[in-house]
Amino acid sequence: MIILGGCSAPRPPAPTETVRQLSWSRISLPDSVAASSLSTTTGELLVGGRATAGGDHPVLFVVNASGTASPVPLHPNSPYAKVADMVSVAARGNQVVALGAAHGGAHANFRWTVWTGSKQGLDDQPQTFETFGGESAGSLLDIVFTSQGPAIAGQLGRSGRRSGRRNLAAARGTLGPAELCRHRACEHASGPGRPRAAAAAGSAMIISGSVITFGDGVEQRASVWTWPTHDSP
Repeated sequence: MIILGGCSAPRPPAPTETVRQLSWSRISLPDSVAASSLSTTTGELLVGGRATAGGDHPVLFVVNASGTASPVPLHPNSPYAKVADMVSVAARGNQVVALGAAHGGAHANFRWTVWTGSKQGLDDQPQTFETFGGESAGSLLDIVFTSQGPAIAGQLGRSGRRSGRRNLAAARGTLGPAELCRHRACEHASGPGRPRAAAAAGSAMIISGSVITFGDGVEQRASVWTWPTHDSP
């Protein structure tokens, strides 16, 4: 046993991990700008938010590789678009879409606006009251760009689960180039779902969040929902 142990080949060295060092630098934006969203486009960044100089108004910047931020012209066509915060932005090639939010009305609920265009300018696309569920509307999460085009993920309130399905067909036409994907979390088999964010992967939309289960007491677990194509459940 001693001889065999002495003649055995030495163990290969343990693999070493390669740590990539990232270099961070500050991007200068106007002092009145609060950034709320970030996305990538070919060789550039998109930064969305809201500025307070001269009154609240939405802003969108294209940031090049050198860190220079250039404003994208925005064309609001509805009252809440003029004071919206660009809370989500997505791009595919030169096409850019964005989701704006502003508080308003007697109960100060979010009023959502949809923006489409390019890095040369975005136009507000006014929506009907029922586009996002009307009185049963919940919050919207994100706008993403799948290979089939842009799509919006959001929620409906409990009272809007059935009416929301009827509204969806009409919403697709109203939204123009952006389709609406409503996550119906209240019907999840395990219990109430809490979606947090959405992302695109090819033709699919992926929504991450959590679900509350009641099998062995109340427990909150991470959860992921997928929407394979714009025509699938």
